[in-house]
Amino acid sequence: MPFLWKILAVIVVLGVLGTIAIIYVRRQGPALYAYGTSYLADDTMNTPGRRYIEQLNDALDPSEFHNFGKNGATVQQVATSVEDTWTSRHAIVVIDALTNNLYQTLNDPERGIAGAEPVFRSMLDRLGPIPSVVVVKQGYLSAHDYALFDHRMSNATVDAWNAMIDRAVDGRRNVKVVDPNIGWNAEVMMSNVHPTDAGEDHIAQLLFAAVGLTWRPAVNP
Repeated sequence: MPFLWKILAVIVVLGVLGTIAIIYVRRQGPALYAYGTSYLADDTMNTPGRRYIEQLNDALDPSEFHNFGKNGATVQQVATSVEDTWTSRHAIVVIDALTNNLYQTLNDPERGIAGAEPVFRSMLDRLGPIPSVVVVKQGYLSAHDYALFDHRMSNATVDAWNAMIDRAVDGRRNVKVVDPNIGWNAEVMMSNVHPTDAGEDHIAQLLFAAVGLTWRPAVNP
């Protein structure tokens, strides 16, 4: 009888340890990858640590976080980064890549879009059907920001670039789109072509919804 009790005790201990291990694995989220511009790479017009990708990282608690955001990156450069670093796996991938193309091609946006669209499609092809991909569209700029470019671009220019994203993601079941311009107030949420704290929070709410998380206001240190 004592022997049986010892066996039962061992089974109970192993069961408890197994349960703890399962809870830990479930608590930790999937790997998180970020590809794009300074919106992902740098605290510019927002409080340090307030970027929407950092809010997602904090909430998701991913098993790994790889941020390949780069100041000044174009769609072409973002696609090259994906090509060089991506290995097919289950992960959440966030792409925010339009800003620099937007103003670098403002003299001929139609030509700029025509050149970027096949590259954007090839980037999504390279990521493949396994990861959960979220593409963040470009938010409208403020009146002040449009004036920085002598009003040679407008909300209509932003819409044209965002329409390219809609075409590129069409039919890709593992790709979702976040459109900041839903509920967007550019005069409050954008400054010097970068999201403010309010803009970051707004995008974070939409991004969280896209990946099935509940957003809570960021707490700055």
